[in-house]
Amino acid sequence: MIKKFFVALVSFFAIAVLSAYNPAHVNAILRDKLHCPGCDFRGAPLAGANLQALDLRGSDFERADLRKVNFNGAYLEGANFKNVNAQEAMFGTTLLNRHPYTGVPADFTNAHLARANFNNAHLHDALFYNADLTEASFVFSDLTRAQFPFAIINGAIFTGALLYYANFYKAIGSAGTMFIGIMQYDPRTCCTRMQDGKIQSNPDFCSAQERAACPSHIVDTTTLIPMDHSQP
Repeated sequence: MIKKFFVALVSFFAIAVLSAYNPAHVNAILRDKLHCPGCDFRGAPLAGANLQALDLRGSDFERADLRKVNFNGAYLEGANFKNVNAQEAMFGTTLLNRHPYTGVPADFTNAHLARANFNNAHLHDALFYNADLTEASFVFSDLTRAQFPFAIINGAIFTGALLYYANFYKAIGSAGTMFIGIMQYDPRTCCTRMQDGKIQSNPDFCSAQERAACPSHIVDTTTLIPMDHSQP
């Protein structure tokens, strides 16, 4: 009897840790569109919610259900998105850089982000370790020093993205992953895609019209994108 009570008590606290949000508080934020930096959304069922343009920097969304949530234009610097389900979520034009005061980066480690939209988002130093980014879109996003080790990027689109010092160590991709017109550490590549599990560039990847549209200071090259191999 005591053993059963102990197991139940441990289970209760485990659930409390994983789902620490206050339902009344969350409902008020959704209803009144309240700014709430540093708020606790851990484990919250937010699928389909509209959080557009809200100040939620430093907030904790770990394990939350964020499917199809609209974060467009929100302030999310330093937010924690570990282990979230954010498939088809919208992060367009969001600020997801390091937190301006704590310096903590936005963290999407182990997040499910299939078909998520990060177009025109600012993602300096963002962490995507082991994240599922299948068919996610990063068109014209700023991914300076973003980390993608072991991430799944099959079919993801990075057209026009800034990838200075971005790290794709052992990222899993396919020929469907597009890196056309990107700017990376050595800004020479215009026609670049994932091929044979490696990020490669080749003039044959682009049509003559696409090559003509590349910025004048970017030329075609057949080298790999320089990567940061300091990660284990």
